[in-house]
Amino acid sequence: MTAFDTFAVVDWSAGKRAPARPSKDAIWIGINRAGVEQAPLYCRSRQEAEGHLRALIAQEVAAGRRLLLGFDFPFGYPKGFARKVVGNKGTLALWDWFESQISDDASGDNNRYEVAERLNALFSGPGPFWGKSHRDRWPGVPYRKQGVRFDEVAERRVTDIVANAASSCFQMAFPRRWAGRS
Repeated sequence: MTAFDTFAVVDWSAGKRAPARPSKDAIWIGINRAGVEQAPLYCRSRQEAEGHLRALIAQEVAAGRRLLLGFDFPFGYPKGFARKVVGNKGTLALWDWFESQISDDASGDNNRYEVAERLNALFSGPGPFWGKSHRDRWPGVPYRKQGVRFDEVAERRVTDIVANAASSCFQMAFPRRWAGRS
């Protein structure tokens, strides 16, 4: 017997709305219930993925099953980041702030780079957010990691250091191999 009845893992690799034909640059949800793997769910948008996840959670709760849900991105930032942004160390306050600032739609259009520029302006020097889809847009977000400073907040959480494999939670674009470590 395991501690959980159902395991779900989400690979969140989407930028714009994913094509109708399943592709690698999309959101995929893998589910295993009682040792039986289900066909992965292909999601074309954040909204579609959230709908699937809400339904999965409701289904598991209604059935009295224990669900472990994992994602390939962090839900928190290094110590001190929330205080710098919202004035206190509460993660939920930071999530509320992000919800109030970020807009996106089913096509994948969003304002994440504009929000990153506003966040970067709270810190001295370039960063901490870096990596963008267009070299000349959003001047407040460095194109690559080179020169980004982490003087006021650490780049990695303690758990990232222990894992020794996680990408920076401040990296907004580019595969790890292109990130240009400094």
